[in-house]
Amino acid sequence: MKKFDKLIYVTMMVLGIMVIVLIFYYIIYFFMSFINSSDLANVLIELNIYSIFYNILNAFSKLAFPLIIFAILLAIPYLVICIIIAINYILKYVKYKGEKKIKIIKTAVLFIVLVLLLGFGIYSFPLTNQYEIKVNSYVSDVSNTSVRNFLQDELNTNYYVYKIKFIQGFPDDYNAYIYYKDGFSTKVERTFMSDSNYDFIENNAENLTDSLMIKSLVLLLLGNLLYIYFLIYTLKEYKKIAIISS
Repeated sequence: MKKFDKLIYVTMMVLGIMVIVLIFYYIIYFFMSFINSSDLANVLIELNIYSIFYNILNAFSKLAFPLIIFAILLAIPYLVICIIIAINYILKYVKYKGEKKIKIIKTAVLFIVLVLLLGFGIYSFPLTNQYEIKVNSYVSDVSNTSVRNFLQDELNTNYYVYKIKFIQGFPDDYNAYIYYKDGFSTKVERTFMSDSNYDFIENNAENLTDSLMIKSLVLLLLGNLLYIYFLIYTLKEYKKIAIISS
């Protein structure tokens, strides 16, 4: 390979490994934090290994915030470098005279699936506690008196309501989102709730925080495993095309 191609190859490898390590780090950290705040912590205590577990979690915690700052600072340079690499990669493929249609399709599909997995994994991650009340009824037909009164206060019309979603804010307030049917479209009514409404949420809503956390971590894990395969595949293809073109 030419020197420039070697530079691109090494850069792809280094950046890819950095991303893989960073994602794995946060998957492990958030999973351990989830265990520490759940009943599984009691199991570790009974097995007399909680102190070891906590020391590892504490070590991970010390690096969590600095790594976030590091990732934010490098986000724009990383994106610029990735665009340059992608353009160079595409140009190599355009000039390549061998069979490439299937490989281009495979690369594009892998990339799209990878972005979706990581994107949904990050999007679904609950930064604060999240709750939900499944209604699926007109306001006047809601059997739960507390929920019906809440909807009547917030919606001045007897709409068909699908669900109510609560997201805890900072420090202890809540943002409520009422999903209802208006004609042929679904609309969302947003309202603010103070921490004095905690009992209402706790007694009537399902806590989705843990399930969302697990869903997010599973998507991130699958995305990271696919990213490993994608990196190996693209490095192999780039090296082969670069050698042939040189």
